[in-house]
Amino acid sequence: MYAGGIALVLCICVSIAVFCYLKSQYLSLACEEFNDQHISAGEELGRYIYSLANDIGGGVVDMGRYYGSAFEDRMEILANNLVKNEAFSHIFFLGSNGEFYGDEGIVAPENPEFIAKAYAELEELDYSGDGMYVGMRLSAIGSNSEPRIMIVSPVYAGNVIRGYVSGIIDTDRLFESPLFDYQKARGKCFVVDTEGQILAKTANMTNDDKASFRDTVLAICRDSEDNRNSLTGIRYALNKNDSGYVVVRTLKGLEMQINFCPIKNVNGLSYLCCYTPGLQDEMFRPMLFWSVLACIFIMVLMIICMLMVWANAKHVNMTVEKLAYEDPVTKGKNFSYFREFALDTIMSSPNTNYAIYRFDISNFRYINESYGHIRADHILEACIKNFEQIFSDEELCVRMNSDQFLALVINDATLEKRKNDFRAAVNADTRSRNIKYPIRFKTGIYHVKKNDHDIDMMIDHANVARKSVGRDTKDMEVAYTEKIVDNMRKIDRIESMMHKALTELEFKVYLQPKWDIVNDHVCGAEALVRWCRPDGSIIPPDKFIPIFENNGFVEQLDFYMLESVCAMLRNTIDEDGSVYPVSVNQSRLLLHSPDYVDNVAAIIKEYNIPYGLIELEITETVFENGRDDMIRIVGELKELGIRVSMDDFGSGYSSLNVLKDVPFDVIKIDREFFADTAENEEAGVILRKIVDMVNELGKQVVCEGVEYEEQVALLREMGCSCVQGYFYSKPVPAPEFIERYFRK
Repeated sequence: MYAGGIALVLCICVSIAVFCYLKSQYLSLACEEFNDQHISAGEELGRYIYSLANDIGGGVVDMGRYYGSAFEDRMEILANNLVKNEAFSHIFFLGSNGEFYGDEGIVAPENPEFIAKAYAELEELDYSGDGMYVGMRLSAIGSNSEPRIMIVSPVYAGNVIRGYVSGIIDTDRLFESPLFDYQKARGKCFVVDTEGQILAKTANMTNDDKASFRDTVLAICRDSEDNRNSLTGIRYALNKNDSGYVVVRTLKGLEMQINFCPIKNVNGLSYLCCYTPGLQDEMFRPMLFWSVLACIFIMVLMIICMLMVWANAKHVNMTVEKLAYEDPVTKGKNFSYFREFALDTIMSSPNTNYAIYRFDISNFRYINESYGHIRADHILEACIKNFEQIFSDEELCVRMNSDQFLALVINDATLEKRKNDFRAAVNADTRSRNIKYPIRFKTGIYHVKKNDHDIDMMIDHANVARKSVGRDTKDMEVAYTEKIVDNMRKIDRIESMMHKALTELEFKVYLQPKWDIVNDHVCGAEALVRWCRPDGSIIPPDKFIPIFENNGFVEQLDFYMLESVCAMLRNTIDEDGSVYPVSVNQSRLLLHSPDYVDNVAAIIKEYNIPYGLIELEITETVFENGRDDMIRIVGELKELGIRVSMDDFGSGYSSLNVLKDVPFDVIKIDREFFADTAENEEAGVILRKIVDMVNELGKQVVCEGVEYEEQVALLREMGCSCVQGYFYSKPVPAPEFIERYFRK
């Protein structure tokens, strides 16, 4: 737009320059045209006057022949003919003996002295080679001593001049030729003598025209030196028989052009034309109007083009900004915009308490796989939409990638309410799309300090806090602390080794026997994982399992454990060893995979293991989200013949509902449930009723964490037939377990 504005200004300047140039050229051409027309008219005027002279000359020849014989009659005929021709106002004859003959409009003067003086004046005229005088002469004959344009022809009788025939031209008819229409339409025409006296004119220029052309012009023009010099220049040029034009300025400030030229073949007469003041500007005005209109049209087109370019550039900028700052999934702002916005906002409001929130949707992968990515994307979009509605303009939420979000919020007394409203609005939006899975956010928080200027550092700290949130923890928000950083370093170390450890078989299968306390022998085992480092050290499960559950690596580990157990059972069977069902823990993430049942069946089939030898342990917490899907999955496993057990029964709040709805084969009672049954009579009653209930349902009961003989006796007495715990054996490496229990 800046360049377009400069171009528009340059265009206006060029247009003004062109206008000035066009006007100058037009005025110059107009002046030349006026001059050409004026000279042509002046030549026509000379031809007209000279033709009148020829008329008189022809009549005078006849008069000379008859001088003294009917002369008076001849004069009367000539005078009447010429006057009737309306070219002359008067015709008269003045003889050498004082004779005077005139037309009906001429009265002969009675004063002989006056006649003699007039005759003397006629004698003094400078007659041309054809014996005629054509021009101006001051004469008192006929009318009050006014200047006349006269044609005089001597009358000869033999070789002697007997008198003079004079014709006074009718000046009202001088300008009747069509050739004068051009000048008469544009100005006033004058015939003047050598003294500048006006002899003929087309119309008055002012209400009080002067006898002198100079005085007439000065009556409407400024009495300035330039004007006086211009008029003097006209007289000087005419004395030299030159033609041309001058420009004077009127009292109103308008320019008036005066063209002049001598009348050819006429003595002492000049033809002048004063064009209407401002005529050239007036004539130029239509051209100026259309030129200005054309320029305005061009400039309007330029402005329209500029606006179109500006609109297109704006659209391009908006498109670029959209590409640069808009998230294509949520239609909100993106991470690049957040960095700039957050830093500017924090820097401009140093006294406001801000916090950076980095959060994701818990188990979003399950939503994506179960409901499709289109509906899952609607949830992401709902997060941004509801944040904008609930939080202020000084706060911002953007999607970083996948289901991860980043938010800048004002940490004030209303923050908790706004967060609750936000979660409720997102869940309401989700339910409106028939997605029954509850939306929970796993959030890391960084509280912005006054001296914080590194926005990337703040975001990273919030992310560190987010990563420290466990999958099964009830508190889904964690604020950043240095302790978290230390833990994250440990987590990073674990994560940096896990893939290589899986490839190099550092994860070992440990088995803990399940004991039949009625018949006093092993009846199965639970497979547990141990991470055995090459240096001989062992990383306990509680150090890496939560990390794997958090980063999803537990899925690979669970299948690795299942496949390892199947391979172990296959080898034992091939070696004719005795085998019992082995239970393998299955994580919640694994169960949410749509191909889970098929993958399990494929592994068991690959090793040709009877389905009844594999027991899959599932914690009741997997039913908190997607309950119907979990019930369906358990049913599909049961149809294959795979045993399914509920692990940690009694640790949750919905155990009885799960027991009612899910077709488990085995119920494993958590150790915490019966740890104090020996001392707590009420706990013993509850445990007894649970065992009775499970037995009546036709399901097997396994009590975990048995460490004392008294517990074994109590459980046997209650009707529990199978236990697991350190009283019989701690988890041991799979080869040791096989040698001890499967090959007796």
